[in-house]
Amino acid sequence: MKQVLILLFFLTAMIGGGQASEYSESFKVHLGEEVELEGYDFRYNDRTGENVFTVLARSNGSLVIQDQVRGDDIFSEMGEVREIDDETHYEIVDIDADDEGLYLDMQVNASEPIFDSADITTDDPSNVFVAQGDEMEITLDLENTGVVDQSFELDAETHEAIDTFFVFDEFEVSEIEVPRGETQQITLEIELSEDVPTGPQEMNITAEGNTQASETFSFEVRGQQLQEPYLNMDISESFIRLNPGEEENIPIVFRNEGQVPVEDIGLEAESDGLDIDIPETEMTLEQFDREELVVQVSAPEDMEPGDYFVEFEAGAENVDEQSEEMRVNITEETVLRYVGLAIMIGSLGALIAVYRRFGRR
Repeated sequence: MKQVLILLFFLTAMIGGGQASEYSESFKVHLGEEVELEGYDFRYNDRTGENVFTVLARSNGSLVIQDQVRGDDIFSEMGEVREIDDETHYEIVDIDADDEGLYLDMQVNASEPIFDSADITTDDPSNVFVAQGDEMEITLDLENTGVVDQSFELDAETHEAIDTFFVFDEFEVSEIEVPRGETQQITLEIELSEDVPTGPQEMNITAEGNTQASETFSFEVRGQQLQEPYLNMDISESFIRLNPGEEENIPIVFRNEGQVPVEDIGLEAESDGLDIDIPETEMTLEQFDREELVVQVSAPEDMEPGDYFVEFEAGAENVDEQSEEMRVNITEETVLRYVGLAIMIGSLGALIAVYRRFGRR
């Protein structure tokens, strides 16, 4: 008798094996909503007056319909266990409504942990510059994209000479609760020691709960800077050649290579005979910032040939003046130009003479 009972037990397990599962979860799918699980999408939509519930599987970047129930069949299928694939089944337990509208109460059973997913991102720019011994912070958005509440342990892996601290609601934290479907904003404070190597650095930020989300943050460490501003001016051309009446645009790049902002940067230019047009602008450069200014240099129509010089001077209240010189060569009207004109006039005269002699015959 005992052997019969054991046999019946195994037969029952085999018959119901397609529905037996290690993981099970209940959740709502509202009309017009899409619920994403690991590898599956559950959609409940209104299509031209008919409600349609669709289960799609994600594979190699594509979505494939695995099951679909339409219209009144949704009511008739309530309480029935439907197969998505050999490892995953679902049941429409009930149809109801709440403040968000009509919804399906779902029960999904799976052999894999498909109910937990998360995403962590930052809007802060990558490849920022920071100095040895300096501090910075970035803002992280941790989203629980699964259908169950999750608790995440936070971690940031980077060089040993860099310390990191996660801050939430003004408190330092190492773990954070994120309800399903919600996003929590976290600040990551980063402190660099004076011994951290210069050059590119990467930080791998992870949030690990029932699942893991990660983000990589890139930055570049520069050598220690004096706690004062330092303005650098770089002119793209140190020598140009112009004809009388011509003009040329000269880009000038300004960089703050110190750790203190440079405010109200001004640019002046001096030259004998050349016209210099400097656009009006208010420049303030934060640490390691750069900005380009385009200056127009013009040679008057009656300018004599020869070499001329433009002296550019840039400065602000809290920095030493920077100066750069550019040589401008004004070219002479060449004899070849007049020879060319004479040839053209002579050719035109010859054509007129030929026409007058032979054109009326």
